[in-house]
Amino acid sequence: MRARPVIAVLLALTAACGGYSPPGSRSLRVLPRPDGCGELPRKAVEGALGGPVGTCSADAQEETHGMRFQSASMKKPVALVVSYQRRYAPKTGLDLWEVHGFIEGEKALLIGVGEGALFDPATATAVAVSAHLLVTVGVQAAERIPKEGLADRLLPVLEAALELGEATVEVTPPPTAPVGARPVS
Repeated sequence: MRARPVIAVLLALTAACGGYSPPGSRSLRVLPRPDGCGELPRKAVEGALGGPVGTCSADAQEETHGMRFQSASMKKPVALVVSYQRRYAPKTGLDLWEVHGFIEGEKALLIGVGEGALFDPATATAVAVSAHLLVTVGVQAAERIPKEGLADRLLPVLEAALELGEATVEVTPPPTAPVGARPVS
């Protein structure tokens, strides 16, 4: 039995049952929108691109935030895309790492990044998870991207992006009792 159909059924059932609100520390108030264009290490980004950065643009949506680094070379257009999304779906509480972190095909585990990380050579992307975020780093190119060493080139960007995102996380505090309130016995 394939896991994706099972996950899809579970998603549908969770949504049909009215969803689930994750407990306090897992609920992000606002998706972080770090300045990756200015704060991600330029040397790591250039290593992933295979050359100097020409431009960087950021885009913020309601549920995602990302930046696109474009290579300076017009002979071989290459882009590095870094994106952030919440780990837990706001409406259902579903842990999206359960969907994105599913190992199949050629995907390989990356050790020492966040709570977990994977590299998928088929899509030229690496994804990592932390307590609050999913961070994806991927290379897009007009020509075929050489798979050899790609995970090693994406890893420093993934680590830095995850650290930058977690540094800007705002968490909804867990509910607390009013001052002076006493438990009912």
